[in-house]
Amino acid sequence: MKKLNSILFYFLVGMTLLALPSNQKLYAEPVDNLRHTLISSDTLTLQWQNQGGKSYVVVLSSVPGFSTVISSKTSGKNQHTTSFYELQPNTSYTTFVKVSVDPDSNYVALSTYTYPVSPGLTEFQIFTTSASFNLHSGLNNLLGISGSATSLTLDISTGNSEDFNISLSSSGKAIATNTTLVLSELIPNTNYAFQARATGFTNFSSSATTVITSTTTLAQPPTLTGFKVFSTSISIILGNNSNPIGTTLMVSTGSDGNYNVNHSLISSVSGENTTLTISDLSPQTAYSFQAAVLGSAENASTQTISVTDSTTTYAAVPGTNFFNNVYSTSFTVSWGTNGNPLIPPTTYELYISTANDFSSFLTHLTTSTQNTFIGLIPNTAYFFKTAAFSKNGELSGFNPEISTITSPSNLTPAGPGNFKVTAIGISSITFSWSDNSENEEQFRILNSTNGFYATLPANTTSFSLTGLSPNQFIQARISAFNSMGSSTNTVAISSHTLAAPPDNLILINVRRKKITLSWNSNSNPSTVIYEISQSKDNFSSQISTPISFSLLSSTSSASVSNLTPGGTYYFRVRAQNNDGTATSFSNIISTQTLLTETIITSNESDDSGDISLTADPGITITNNTLADGRTEQIFVATQSARVSYSNGIQLQLPMGSKTTIIASKNSLQITSTQTIPMEHDGINMDLPSGSHIFQISLNSFTLDLDPSIPQITKATLSTERTKTLLIGLELPQGKLKTSIPPNIMKENVEMEIKALDQFPPITSFASPLFGQSLLKAPSTLKALGIGLELNTNKNIQPSQPIEITFQYRSQDITGTDPETLVITRYEDSVQRWLTIPSVINHSSQTVTGTAKHLSKFQLMALAPSTDIDHPQVYPNPLRLHKGQTEMTFTNLTAHSTIKIYTYAGELVRELKTDSTGTIRWDAKNSYGEKVGSDIYIVLIEGIGNARKKMKIAVEK
Repeated sequence: MKKLNSILFYFLVGMTLLALPSNQKLYAEPVDNLRHTLISSDTLTLQWQNQGGKSYVVVLSSVPGFSTVISSKTSGKNQHTTSFYELQPNTSYTTFVKVSVDPDSNYVALSTYTYPVSPGLTEFQIFTTSASFNLHSGLNNLLGISGSATSLTLDISTGNSEDFNISLSSSGKAIATNTTLVLSELIPNTNYAFQARATGFTNFSSSATTVITSTTTLAQPPTLTGFKVFSTSISIILGNNSNPIGTTLMVSTGSDGNYNVNHSLISSVSGENTTLTISDLSPQTAYSFQAAVLGSAENASTQTISVTDSTTTYAAVPGTNFFNNVYSTSFTVSWGTNGNPLIPPTTYELYISTANDFSSFLTHLTTSTQNTFIGLIPNTAYFFKTAAFSKNGELSGFNPEISTITSPSNLTPAGPGNFKVTAIGISSITFSWSDNSENEEQFRILNSTNGFYATLPANTTSFSLTGLSPNQFIQARISAFNSMGSSTNTVAISSHTLAAPPDNLILINVRRKKITLSWNSNSNPSTVIYEISQSKDNFSSQISTPISFSLLSSTSSASVSNLTPGGTYYFRVRAQNNDGTATSFSNIISTQTLLTETIITSNESDDSGDISLTADPGITITNNTLADGRTEQIFVATQSARVSYSNGIQLQLPMGSKTTIIASKNSLQITSTQTIPMEHDGINMDLPSGSHIFQISLNSFTLDLDPSIPQITKATLSTERTKTLLIGLELPQGKLKTSIPPNIMKENVEMEIKALDQFPPITSFASPLFGQSLLKAPSTLKALGIGLELNTNKNIQPSQPIEITFQYRSQDITGTDPETLVITRYEDSVQRWLTIPSVINHSSQTVTGTAKHLSKFQLMALAPSTDIDHPQVYPNPLRLHKGQTEMTFTNLTAHSTIKIYTYAGELVRELKTDSTGTIRWDAKNSYGEKVGSDIYIVLIEGIGNARKKMKIAVEK
């Protein structure tokens, strides 16, 4: 093949002009029919004519030369096509092809552009008539050959199916990665879809991509075309402002976009102008309105406009008229508001005429809903109607007219009604009434004796009676009067003027538990009563009324008692009239009660202690407050003086004595260095020096002697005594208490009670049976050295048993079984210790016995007998008719069985002895019935089948 000169050749391959570099040679056998069979955004495919099974070299470059080689490959023999992949969209590429077996052959060049790809959507904004899109150029190349700007065009459209040739589309050059396109002239509140594409250098376009499938433009706020105002409604005419038919419209009396109120309405655009009417408004009321459209999609926000700042509805036609209080020269007419406001008041125009066609009439303006017309003609027909003024001065229509006929004039006036007291002062009372007549000449206020309090002119409806005194009683009646006569008097009403509030509250005296107050009564009469209230926290929460109105205290001073010594108190006072109306409180004063005080007696009652007392003159009493809150009273007598406590104890204090007493309602503790005579309930005794304690109850009087002094006392007992006397003695070995019931002595006696420290010896244990000699193998008595002696100055024995209680300590009975404890009485006539009925209480460690014979008594231990051979029974016979109540079986083994039979062999009672071998029988059978006079057989069963029989007798 002939070689051509080395010059630059240009070929037109397809529609592209190609140039060969000047340093390349073109041979006679060039590559024939080189062409592109496939061009896409990232792929190029070439095809040429293979001449005789040759192989070819194919080079791909991004510029028209070999300076930037992207790829190079050699085809196989007989191959006539090849492809390049993963190329950049919208980019210029040049392909060079030559025969590979001929090194001198020249390249044939073919250039083209890859297609662009569709752009991406970065963001968009939707408005009422436009939309803004930010498109990303994606992988598209934006630079041409040698770095010059290429032509990449981006398109956006509301069309579909790759239709960009419509009015609602936009395009622009992509000179950066992101490009903003704006579509205008959109319709508000309308749904749109948007597609985008890219167009490259050779006007090749990418496929269209739907970037937004559905969105809705915002709705435009409506425009106000006009409005019409009525009395209870307003019609608002809104322009659609390009919003399509069906767009939601809202109107409201709310503000700040609030449409959730009663007076609101929702409708929709029906044309160029839409009318919305809000009803149920109040007449004569100013309203502001707002309107808005509501878009049909979530991204279509509500936009509110102000329709008017303030619009006032018209006045409504007044409600129905009606007459009341029709008289000869006057009547009162009323009407309904029909929704017209009272505040601010609505002005009404009243028409009154004697002609039913109102050919002549009088008018009257008022803001009330009733009016009284006076000066009318008696027995005449009158017609009436009403209209209301709007705030703009426009008059509403008239309500239906009504008519009435005034009364004849030859009548006495009607009596006033609803006569009552409307105000009460310290020196005045105000009355009011309703004027039920139109022909009165005067009103007369009468007192209880039909005298005149006042004569008042016609049409008066109230009167104040002045110049009165505090708490003055007033009774009044009223009647209407004219020349024809007087109305019937009303029922009398009565009231008291108010009491004057007390003031200038002061303290007169302050003591430990009592204060005295005084105040200025401000001319209140003695019929005014007062209340004193007290507080510990200045009347914040702790409030009491030691002197209440119910106590009817009417003086201007008072004392408050039962206060706590050393306490801080606040006081105030107020008054009350006879109608039970209280005044305001006086000034508040405060004080602190004393902890210690000294008083001098004056034969008057004194309550400075915990209980009240009365003392003769000549005693100085010092009251001290103890740590536990009780009162200690120290009495110093300058002469012999008597002190009487409210609990019934009376003391005779010797001259020069100093006595300390802590007294309460139920007790009295007395300490003195001298003997103090004492009296209570017919009991007289001289209290020895020392500290003694009295306990007082309704039925008993207890004295516990000072344990540090000799345990002996004397008491004079009166036959009129009503309480049981209990005397307590304190011994080194335990405590003793004697209970002496009332009315047990036939005459007044002096009884001596003293503790014993020496006792008669136990020579043997004798039965109290008369004439019985000492028994063999008696039960054993053990003296414990705890005892007392009771005697009287007249050697008189009590008619009832006296109760004696021994309280022992564990160390007092060491080695002794408590079950064997018994109280014994010393019988002087036989010089023997006898047991008395005794009850043991182990929990209190006491033994209690009863005796009707005064003597020496001792707590002993009684050991039971070792057999039943020598039983002792007393009294036998048991003489019930002489007051004997029980028979004692003793000197037996513990827990022996005693069976009592009749002579006929019938079992009467079965008994068991206690741990001391003793049991008492109350002369009753097993059914609790008293047995009859008879001789009974007793069978005693002891230890080891031991048996003993004996006879007893009962006399009724």
